[in-house]
Amino acid sequence: MPYITKQNQAITADRNWLISKQYDARWSPTEKARLKDIASRYKVKWSGNTRHVPWNALLERVDIIPNSMVATMAAAESGWGTSRLARENNNLFGMKCGAGRCRGAMKGYSQFESVEQSVQAYVTNLNTHPGLFFFPQVAPAAAQGGSGSNRQHHDP
Repeated sequence: MPYITKQNQAITADRNWLISKQYDARWSPTEKARLKDIASRYKVKWSGNTRHVPWNALLERVDIIPNSMVATMAAAESGWGTSRLARENNNLFGMKCGAGRCRGAMKGYSQFESVEQSVQAYVTNLNTHPGLFFFPQVAPAAAQGGSGSNRQHHDP
């Protein structure tokens, strides 16, 4: 869980920064560079014009994933870390890679340098992958036990 918590802390820092900048009229070059980096990491198109920042898209994607959900998926997909894919590729979530871009012992699946990188890639995938755009609407209910609308849930 420390890797999940660390990833969520980084996401929270980006999200809080975005919220703090949302109504600013003046941007330093460093702030523009940070916004460009966040938009790029979360695959949000932005022209570079600070008067036309896609705030809704950014705030929808730059959001935490419930720790329990990530841990449950890691356990289910990797057999509690015992699968060959988890052991040889550090891939806890069964994430596949694009054709011709695979390396590692398990062909067709992403290989990571560490389990931490696997968690980071999975959380990023949930927040950015076109096939998972339903996630921001489903996650609040999951985070609140089926009854909430706030993804800012923290597991005990």
